[in-house]
Amino acid sequence: RLSSAEAIDRLRKQPVARARRLDKTSLAAVEATLELYQDPERVRREVPTLRYLTRTPAETAALAAALQAAVERRCSDGFILEVEESVARAGGGSMPLMELPSHAMRIRFPEAPVLDHAAGVAELDAALRHAPLPVVGRVAQDSLHLDVIALDEGEVEAVADSVAWAVERLVAGAPDAGAPLTMAQPPERAAGPDGPPSTDR
Repeated sequence: RLSSAEAIDRLRKQPVARARRLDKTSLAAVEATLELYQDPERVRREVPTLRYLTRTPAETAALAAALQAAVERRCSDGFILEVEESVARAGGGSMPLMELPSHAMRIRFPEAPVLDHAAGVAELDAALRHAPLPVVGRVAQDSLHLDVIALDEGEVEAVADSVAWAVERLVAGAPDAGAPLTMAQPPERAAGPDGPPSTDR
């Protein structure tokens, strides 16, 4: 029987079991985590993923509007910027496909663009992914959508810098927006606690 004293004694002496046994440091980490989750407001402030997952539509709308304003200050000509409702996904954990109400900044070309709609959007997306501070968006309906569900407030200006940098490359007619790009004065890096900001997690 597995629950017999003899079986339990044999398991205690098994080297693998001893190697996997929780030590005091691991137990202290578990204790600290459980204590943190007893304070909902504090855990939301200190755990970025939880903060993103629990954002309200009003919060994401304000964040998308702030990103739009920041981008418009840098490059207001040649593109149409709009804030739209969006649906984000958790992307990991026990429910990776769970849908979350959110907002996105939509970047699209005017009706008579210098570049082809689909080609221009794809090139802009590729340039953003190779910017000094990479930004990952979503291409749909001949537009580039930057969802803000996982964007920290302190990263708005840095993401706007990357968008302006990518737009500059596109307008200048870079031969290969997907190739590694360089710039004399790259935007200042302002990576958050989770690394480079991704606006579509």
